[in-house]
Amino acid sequence: MLILFLSLGVVTLTLLFLLVISGSDFGRVENQKADELPAEENPVVVMDEKAEDSPGDSDNGVPDPLPERAGEPVQIILSFAGDITVTRGMQETLMINDHEYDFTRAFAGVSGAFGEADLSIATLETLINTMAPYDTYNAPPDLLEALKAIGVHHLNLATEHMMDLGFDGLKATKLEVTRLGMEYSGYLSQSELEGIISVNGVKIAVLAYTYGLSDEGRVLTGKTGLEEIPIFSIQKVLEGIRTVRAQGADLVVVLPHWGTKNVEIVTEGMRKTAQQMAEAGADLIIGTHPNVVSEAGFIETKRADGRMHETLVCYSIGGLLTEARNDDNAAGMILNVGIEYDPGTRNCRIRNCWPVPLYIYQDRINDRRIWRTLNVLDEEQLGQVSEPVRTKAHEAMARVKSVTGDIER
Repeated sequence: MLILFLSLGVVTLTLLFLLVISGSDFGRVENQKADELPAEENPVVVMDEKAEDSPGDSDNGVPDPLPERAGEPVQIILSFAGDITVTRGMQETLMINDHEYDFTRAFAGVSGAFGEADLSIATLETLINTMAPYDTYNAPPDLLEALKAIGVHHLNLATEHMMDLGFDGLKATKLEVTRLGMEYSGYLSQSELEGIISVNGVKIAVLAYTYGLSDEGRVLTGKTGLEEIPIFSIQKVLEGIRTVRAQGADLVVVLPHWGTKNVEIVTEGMRKTAQQMAEAGADLIIGTHPNVVSEAGFIETKRADGRMHETLVCYSIGGLLTEARNDDNAAGMILNVGIEYDPGTRNCRIRNCWPVPLYIYQDRINDRRIWRTLNVLDEEQLGQVSEPVRTKAHEAMARVKSVTGDIER
């Protein structure tokens, strides 16, 4: 009986020992199988290194398409106006006293023209430097306050006169613009990066370049300072487009200050340059400098993302305020562009486009000549001017319509 009891105990201990060993081996085998599973069957989530990388950039600077993201399309409106020039004679007619100027009178006729814009841009063809005498290309800060009051958000500084007072004058202008909470483009110092503006979640890059500098500007700039000035060259422009695309810009606006003063003809060189900018990734190309309205149209290109893209080009948008008195100079426009942004594909599409014709004329108040800009579509404003001015305003509208008919939608 004792022998039987001892035998049963040995068997029991043996069985317990085997169970322990088997349990250990089972766990080890299961772990080995988990390690050996193909990645798609492995219950452990392994992050793809590429998923954490920023989107790749193609050779022409257009980012490769991102994975589609959920979100409704975003609608925004951009508005563009032309050159703003205020000679000393124009300034004096708007002077209240030795230290104050009322430029709101010059722009009262376009007070509501920028009302729909999410981003409005104009070209400032003058400096704003209170430490230097005011003259043809240096105006008091009151001009900026009037522009802000009518709804201008952003000023292009890249013109031939941007260096007429040297770097001190340009930096003073930049400070006055930012002091009023406005934005600028066309000046890039070594310590700054070209900015990208976020408008309702759409990242917009504004790149501005001038064909050259005035004689005064060239002397004051010197060879060593040219690297900070956006002098137009196709290589520089294409590199700028590639850079902002790589930085995440969804929409690229290029503002070339080009062409010939008072000449509306578009040269083959300008057409070729616009084509190159469109292929590189420019969505909107809005030209200034001639101070007359010129041809506008669309350029269709296939970019590195494999999609067909439409670029709007207006070779010259005319003036917003000028002293020039011939009929061509007196006709300007505010060009409104409706953009639809798809956050899933990061693609921007030009949804609609409509110009607002402007007429710049001389008015007289208390024996003073005052230059005013008139929205020709504003019937209330038209009703307040003389019949000869209304006739000229309609002629200006016809001139604008003749060059923008192909882009209206």
